[in-house]
Amino acid sequence: MAYKQIVALMITGLVFSLGVFADPTQPLTVGEAYQAIPHQQTRFDPLSTALMDGEEKQFLDLFFGLTDLALVERVSVQLAKAQGAEVGDHYADILERLQALHVPAKLALAHHLVIAAVTDQQASLQSWNGISTFNAQDPLVESAHQKLLQAYSELMRLYPQENAHTKQAFFDHLCGLDFK
Repeated sequence: MAYKQIVALMITGLVFSLGVFADPTQPLTVGEAYQAIPHQQTRFDPLSTALMDGEEKQFLDLFFGLTDLALVERVSVQLAKAQGAEVGDHYADILERLQALHVPAKLALAHHLVIAAVTDQQASLQSWNGISTFNAQDPLVESAHQKLLQAYSELMRLYPQENAHTKQAFFDHLCGLDFK
């Protein structure tokens, strides 16, 4: 089965599996969004597990909170469009909040890549009419995917000393956000 067909089936399954959450007028929680895709959720824990310096911990905690909001937005838009419902657009607010973060110099590249990926996702979802099959091969979907992979690689390069929980949180936050 082609990847495009698998993604279309996943979205269809997502609509039916959510049951009570399938009402596009009701906002999803972060946990519901992770369950809907389905993907493991590992929260970045700046207080007990992360070994990096305090400024970087604080930034990543806020940053991953916003990537979780972007995930909720992505899943909500996909659900609404798949059901032919009106779609609100909270991407502008999320992107504004991401751009307003005080970014430690060390994390500038990862920050930039994630903002660019979320921007690509927003554009891709705006162009999808919900009637046709979601196009996982859309150049914007692929571009966002590549940027999220690069952001993850950058975090792993910067923090090789981090424990397994923190590295899993890096992966789950960025992989959960990814369409692929």
